[in-house]
Amino acid sequence: MRPEQMVDLAEEVFTHVDQIATACVLGYAQAKADLGEARERRRRLLAEVLAGTRPDLLATAAEEADWALPEVVACVALGPGTGWREAADPRPTSTGYGARLPEEVLAELSSPDPHLLLPEPEAWLDKPEIIEFLRDRRAVVGPTVSLRSAADSLRWARLARERLSASALDHAPIRCDGHLPALLLLGDEALVRLIGERRLAPLGGLTVKQRERLESTLLAWLDTSRGTAPEVAARLGIHPQTARSRLHRMQELLGSALAHPESRFEIEVALRGRRLLARFGRAA
Repeated sequence: MRPEQMVDLAEEVFTHVDQIATACVLGYAQAKADLGEARERRRRLLAEVLAGTRPDLLATAAEEADWALPEVVACVALGPGTGWREAADPRPTSTGYGARLPEEVLAELSSPDPHLLLPEPEAWLDKPEIIEFLRDRRAVVGPTVSLRSAADSLRWARLARERLSASALDHAPIRCDGHLPALLLLGDEALVRLIGERRLAPLGGLTVKQRERLESTLLAWLDTSRGTAPEVAARLGIHPQTARSRLHRMQELLGSALAHPESRFEIEVALRGRRLLARFGRAA
């Protein structure tokens, strides 16, 4: 090729490369904008679900977000964490684009109280990547409820996460579905303590060990539907005569309170509340 032809060819090549680079920049910007819009639509949808938006309006918002309305959901209260991004977040990490939550999972990760909504939770909570994410974020998974009750699921999850101690959250993810009575007791610790102070006051004169033994015996007696000494002994792994002696002492201290269903219920609430608060590292 003649020199002037080489110059012309080089100019054409440089022009073509510039056009390709411009197209790439514009394409990336458009893709980023589209992903950002998709993320924002899903975030708005999550807010509308939690706000209890009318079903017809919610259906429209779900269609715009390309999200299938599920029959049941579970909301998740999260703690701070890193390493995961929302499904539509295109920002790269040092190792690529990093792990992302599936598009089916609605997420609000940028608020002071980050949270998720899992559609058909049983289908997601067995997936290793979801379990890993929830563990890293010390998550509490609220009860599985209908879509219209999603806000309740999140409220209960946040309540449990707020009440649990840091050491208890080390075992995250914690699922509220398996601990609904405990969730109820954690809902008002002050009231549980008040019931305990009133119903278990007759045990106040005992030593710590005596009280612990009597309380465990009392709870075993209630668990066995006011069982016999051998039944209580089998539950506690002690000799029947020891159980019989404790039951006799229990009757002496609590007397008629054990004869009435309402007072027995309050005693059981007090005992289970004490055990629950002690288990999660909170003063009973």
